[in-house]
Amino acid sequence: MKRLNAISDFIYPYRRIADIGCDHGYLIKIAFENNLIDYAYAIDNKIGPLNSSKNNLKDYQNVSYFLSDGLEKVDESIDCVIIAGMGGMLIISILEKNKDKLKNIKRLILQANRDEYLLRKYLVENGFYIQNEKIIKEDNKYYEIDCFEKGYEEYDFNDLYFGKILMKNKDDVFIEKWNNKYQKYKNIKAYSTDTEKIKIMKGIEQILCK
Repeated sequence: MKRLNAISDFIYPYRRIADIGCDHGYLIKIAFENNLIDYAYAIDNKIGPLNSSKNNLKDYQNVSYFLSDGLEKVDESIDCVIIAGMGGMLIISILEKNKDKLKNIKRLILQANRDEYLLRKYLVENGFYIQNEKIIKEDNKYYEIDCFEKGYEEYDFNDLYFGKILMKNKDDVFIEKWNNKYQKYKNIKAYSTDTEKIKIMKGIEQILCK
């Protein structure tokens, strides 16, 4: 539950959320238990998990359930959309499919299992800035959680690849993740002509040397 608790930390001050890909409804349950929200949309594209979330959230009246693969059921009453536990490209496709829905959303809380760079790049190119970030380790896996709100901020490659706020905070989990990756890929610069890979390795070296 460490990952879900970390995601829930970004909900405040918004009280009405939509959890896209709600699975078994555990994130929504955490949010209600901690008095973080007044209302939730539980959305999943599979009936099994959606029914499971109904069972797990049976003690809470202020939940609407939708069988959907994205944002199509989200309306202007929702302040904050959460999409977690998917690949970055899948999250991008969900956002792109119902892009018009984003105009009413005040906050996006996104946790991609991969392609975090591409996800951040997509959001900042579509009118959002990185409001906050956090990295955690659970079950020997690293998870980066990004919080976006509407606005403009300039970012370079390192900001988007490593996370601007994550680089600034540079906590132990962040250092551990990139140190592990550096040890695994430290020969990339010597043997690769891929410009992006070389930039990544230089970025890791900057992180670890500071």
